[in-house]
Amino acid sequence: RRIAEVKRYTEEQFVALDAMEDNQQVIFTGPAGTGKTTLAIEAARRGALEGHSVLFLCFNRMLGSWLKEEIAGMPRVTVRTLHGHMLSVIGERPPANAASEYWSKQLPEHASYALIDAPAESDNLFDLLVIDETQDILSPAYLDFLDLCLSRGLRTGRWLMFGDFELQMIYGEQASEVRDLLDHRFGHVPRYSLRYNCRHTPRIAETIHLLG
Repeated sequence: RRIAEVKRYTEEQFVALDAMEDNQQVIFTGPAGTGKTTLAIEAARRGALEGHSVLFLCFNRMLGSWLKEEIAGMPRVTVRTLHGHMLSVIGERPPANAASEYWSKQLPEHASYALIDAPAESDNLFDLLVIDETQDILSPAYLDFLDLCLSRGLRTGRWLMFGDFELQMIYGEQASEVRDLLDHRFGHVPRYSLRYNCRHTPRIAETIHLLG
């Protein structure tokens, strides 16, 4: 019942996608529990229904596996982790015990050169880019790679980014540095703030009921 309630509360937030549908690029921000991942899935679904090829990326492997199950069978949608997509582009496996520098610098650079050398009609060029956990992949090297993945690039192409740039900074830069990077590269991009906590509301209500 709680899962059903969470889904209903989250679907009520689809108004966020409706409100921003005329914008080619949108940054959706909000803390944990505000439905960002569900909205990202819906954005990918809508893009695929419109006939676009969609690249749906996240950072965490567990989330990536869950997303693949949720989107299984959805045509024209490719779901991968960021590093998983880079490895797919270069067609290689990571070296054993790869150091952090491999993931943050060497792999993005290698994958970017592979995209530059790829033919114009490459399968690795997408019409729509959807990113969950954006706060964890906002580094210049990653953004340069993503720029090459998207038809017309990040500046004029179509993309939607979902992230918590305040409370979920687990990897990489600090929140203030990420905000500076966002302002530098996407200062003109519309942003939509998600504030209603749809994940925890049913759980909190039930706990209060039981305690009462």
